[in-house]
Amino acid sequence: MKRILLLLALIPLQIFAIEFVTVKNPNNKTASNGKGRVPYIFQISKFEITNAQYCEFLNSVAVEEDKYDLFSPLMEEHFFGGIIKKRIENRNVYTVKTGYDNLPIIGVTWMSAVRYCNWLHYNSSRILTREQYLNITEGNATHGAYDTRSIPLQRNEKARYWLPNENEWLKAAYFNGSEWDETFFPKGSNCYMETGWAYPFPHLKPVGLNVQSSHYGTFDQQGNAAEWIENMLWRGGEWKHALGGSVIRSPSFAAFNESELSLIHI
Repeated sequence: MKRILLLLALIPLQIFAIEFVTVKNPNNKTASNGKGRVPYIFQISKFEITNAQYCEFLNSVAVEEDKYDLFSPLMEEHFFGGIIKKRIENRNVYTVKTGYDNLPIIGVTWMSAVRYCNWLHYNSSRILTREQYLNITEGNATHGAYDTRSIPLQRNEKARYWLPNENEWLKAAYFNGSEWDETFFPKGSNCYMETGWAYPFPHLKPVGLNVQSSHYGTFDQQGNAAEWIENMLWRGGEWKHALGGSVIRSPSFAAFNESELSLIHI
C-alpha cells in the first residue's frame, strides 16, 4: 500500500498556488554515485503537492466518473489522507478534510501523478486566471507532458510540467550550487524517530512548516512523504521510482546513499 506524493518540475513558468524554485548551475558535476548532473536550468516545486491542490484536480477531471482511479480510498480512509469523495446527484464531489488543506496528498499512484502533470500541461494558460479547466489527462507522443498509452513513459519534448527524473530530484535536494552535500539533512525534516512520531496526529506536517530548505529552496524532500520520480529505477531485483525521506521511516532512509531505495509501503 503506497503513500507517495508529488514534487513537480518544469521549464520556468509560474502557476497558481504551486510555487516553484529555480535550479541553476547547469552542467554541474556528478555526485559520488555518478548521478545528479543536469545540463539545463529547470524549476521544481518549492513544496510537496497538497490535498487542496490535488482536490482541485479531481474536481476538474473526475466528476462524472473516475475511470482512471485518480482518487484512492486511502485519501479518505487512512488518517494520513485528506480528501473526501461524495456522490451527489450522479456527480462526484471532492472536498478536503478540515485541517488537511496544506498537508501533502497521499495515495497517489505513479500513473495518477503522470496524469496530473498532463492536466497541468493542458491548462497552463488557464491556471493563472483560474478559468474553467480542460478536463484532459491523456497524452500521446505529441500532446501532453506524457504519452499515457504505453509503458515505459517518455517525457514529451514540449512538456511544460513533469515529474522530476532521478538526476533533477537529487540535484534539487543535495547540490549546494558548487558542491554536493551528501550528508545534508534539513532541520525539522519529518521522519519517524526513535521516540515515535515526530509530529502530532495526523503526523504529517503542513508543507514546509518549520523545515530548513535545500540550497535551491525546496522543502520536505527528506521527510513528510516520499515522492514519485519520472524514471523507473532497477534496484534490488525490482523496479522502483520514488525517492526521499518519509514520516514512516527513520532519518537513515533520507540519507543520500539510501534515497535511491525507496518504494514506500505502509
